[in-house]
Amino acid sequence: MVHEMVISKLLLDLIPVTNSAVSEEELTRNFTKIISDYFGIDKVGMTNIYSGDYKSSALLDYVLNTRKPYIDNQLSEFSSFPEFIGYKNRGYKSCAILPVTAGGKVVSVMELLSNSENKFTEDLMSSVSFGASFMGFALMYKYESSRSAKLASYFDGAFSSITPQLLVSSTGSIVKANKSAINEFGYDVQTSEIKKILNLDVKQLSSGSARTELNLNNAMRVYSLSSRPVNERLMHVSVQNVTELEKFRKVLELIGESAYVGVMYLDDGLTVTNVTEGIEKVMGYQSDLVIGKVITDMVPVGERVELKDKLSKGARSTSGSMNLISADSAPVLIRYVASKLPNGYVLLFANARSEQYVANMQSTLSDFIDSTSDIVLVVDATGLIKSSNMPVESVLGYARDQLVGKDIKNLYADPSILDRDMSYVRKGNKVDNSYIDLNAKDGTKVPATHSMRAFKDIDGNSSFIIVTKELATRRKINEQESAIRDLTINMGRLKSTSDLKSQFIYNITHELKTPLTSINGYSKLLYEGGVGALNAEQKDYVSTIIEEVGRLTLIIQQVLEAAKLDSNKVKLELKEGVDLKELGSNPSIKALKESAENKHLTFAWNSKFDVPKITADVNRLIQVFVNLIGNAVKFTETGGITVDIERKGKKYVICSVIDTGIGINPEDQRQLFKKFYQAPKKELVKQEQAGTGLGLSITKDIITLHGGKIDFESQPGKGSRFWFTLPINPKTKKKQAQ
Repeated sequence: MVHEMVISKLLLDLIPVTNSAVSEEELTRNFTKIISDYFGIDKVGMTNIYSGDYKSSALLDYVLNTRKPYIDNQLSEFSSFPEFIGYKNRGYKSCAILPVTAGGKVVSVMELLSNSENKFTEDLMSSVSFGASFMGFALMYKYESSRSAKLASYFDGAFSSITPQLLVSSTGSIVKANKSAINEFGYDVQTSEIKKILNLDVKQLSSGSARTELNLNNAMRVYSLSSRPVNERLMHVSVQNVTELEKFRKVLELIGESAYVGVMYLDDGLTVTNVTEGIEKVMGYQSDLVIGKVITDMVPVGERVELKDKLSKGARSTSGSMNLISADSAPVLIRYVASKLPNGYVLLFANARSEQYVANMQSTLSDFIDSTSDIVLVVDATGLIKSSNMPVESVLGYARDQLVGKDIKNLYADPSILDRDMSYVRKGNKVDNSYIDLNAKDGTKVPATHSMRAFKDIDGNSSFIIVTKELATRRKINEQESAIRDLTINMGRLKSTSDLKSQFIYNITHELKTPLTSINGYSKLLYEGGVGALNAEQKDYVSTIIEEVGRLTLIIQQVLEAAKLDSNKVKLELKEGVDLKELGSNPSIKALKESAENKHLTFAWNSKFDVPKITADVNRLIQVFVNLIGNAVKFTETGGITVDIERKGKKYVICSVIDTGIGINPEDQRQLFKKFYQAPKKELVKQEQAGTGLGLSITKDIITLHGGKIDFESQPGKGSRFWFTLPINPKTKKKQAQ
């Protein structure tokens, strides 16, 4: 009983809503509000199938295909459709998707969402479905009314067209024809079959486009037809007489898509019945906006009478020019040729701006001729010089006006070459870089090459353009090539000298190691009392000798290392699985850490967790770190030194040595990696002994051998950061080692 009362009350409220003259959008909004209020549903939405808002989805397509509601009273992340999971994420606990039908068709889909579980019971869905069915008929009525209004508007416009228009039923009967169709095919067209009128059946028309030939009044006519379905029972057919288009098809093929040329067709009353796309580029109008206009209305008032008289005289062909008013109201001068047809005119037109275009091209060509450094001569068909450019004066010694009107053969030491090439070009060929000798004004011979082309000048006369290049230009190029070869030879000699120097340094430093080893050994023997006890002063002297020998040995080792790197004698001993984190425990690194701590500096070795093991020469890497960390300790008085190691992309690791030292002056930064260069240390609190200036140079060479790069950034007074990259897995280990 309660259910029947709810249905009755719902029906009473829905009747005024569905009968109202509001829009489809407002109707939907009012209906969803009633459903939400009546049944306590938190959110009610509708998607109308025939509107542009409908977007296909798996859920909506399922409801459309089955035409049955889909209910999920306990939404969860395991629901059947992604949309339900989205509802769950938005806080809803139950959902129902309901198709709205009318006349057996689904016209809309309702979306019902509730914040409560098990909301959508059988009784509730029955009541909502009743209201939805009632609403479906209202929506279908709105849609059909709107479609009928649009269809009526469309046919009002289409049937006023000057081209024949037909409405054809699915059985082939002509339901309606406009005046143009009646004039074209006779009064009985509206009571005939389409097959009888156009010699085509409905199936042939349904393809969208077709052509047919008909014999009307003992004359063959060609028609182009385009068709589109109106509904299941009607088809709209537009018929266009293209007989004249067929006649001038070859003309159209020649015209193509030219920006300056087109064809226009006029009937006996000078009304435009068809026009090619060229009209849009000439006037700015689309072709369909020109069709139906009278040609005399498209020219300025002062030219209309003259144009009408010229076209209406009955002459088989006439030509002239006229100003067409363009889309921006500016006159456009065109040239035309009009031919009389049995039922109108065909008018071939061309934009007269093309003449100006040719003139501009001629001017541009003249500017080019005057600006080039080669001799350019323009010669008429008989061989007389029409013009020349400035280089003819500097190369041949002739004033330009002296050559105008002269026979070009006088400039050639061998005129037979000129005759041969001009004859060849007259046949449509081209001549490029033919060798010649030209006669200068002072009687000397000038070696050159010439290139030749034939062309039509602005008046249509045949002419030749001859470009002559003096071979002195080629001689200069040969001289430059010779100079480059000499420079290459000298560079090779310098390279050989440099190699000899590196080899000498390598040999001499290697030889110095033996006596220094002996000096160091005997000095230690003396110091330790191996040949008798020394007093304090003597021990101090021997200690100085040992320290200086050690420093000299280090210098020799660095010079020897640099020489070996210069002469490509260093071979990397690459090892897989090098752990950069463990290098911080190396004795050499630990010794530097102690040196830093003795100066009251902090020292940190940081390696990120994702740094992989790499393939590298471990001893050489330790040498790199020792050089960089040693410099950092040397040039830092306060703060500390930090080593950061991290991964850089998929192929590299990057290692940074950062200090808070004195920094590097801009003038020193450009020379820092040069051999034997030492940055000044005057900012240090305690002066230290000078090194060799080879540490950073050696470091750079080692990194380069590994296939990496090294660089730095520094600010005076704020410290420095030296960083270098290393490949995780070098592509060609053997090649890099060499």
